[in-house]
Amino acid sequence: MIAYKEFGSELIDQVMAIYRAEGWNLYTEAEKVMRAFDKSLFVLGAFEQDKLLGFIRCLGDGEYDVYVSDLIVDKPHRRRGIGKTLFQMVLKKYQDIENFTLITGLEETENNIFYRSAGMKEFRENRLIGYIR
Repeated sequence: MIAYKEFGSELIDQVMAIYRAEGWNLYTEAEKVMRAFDKSLFVLGAFEQDKLLGFIRCLGDGEYDVYVSDLIVDKPHRRRGIGKTLFQMVLKKYQDIENFTLITGLEETENNIFYRSAGMKEFRENRLIGYIR
């Protein structure tokens, strides 16, 4: 049975293993990732026994702005509704936040379908534009 609970940098080894397995090459320095997790607004994981299967990590102030930085499920555990449940739990937790945002790649077809199915809209649909350096 899958349990969903908050966690932090104490599970850095499991977090790093998922990042590596999924090819998230930005997250290669464990100490930096630990600091990032410690500074995050909210981190929710999906667990089977004590094994981390996937997680969602949010940044922001929790009052006006929430940004979903990471939503990742280890490949062997996909197609079990884990990502959907993690995302829905965060959407519910922050349902009153007006600026609930995330960014994914334009060519990330599967991600774009997933976020659309969860009710997310592209910036331009809300007459917004985003900028990144």
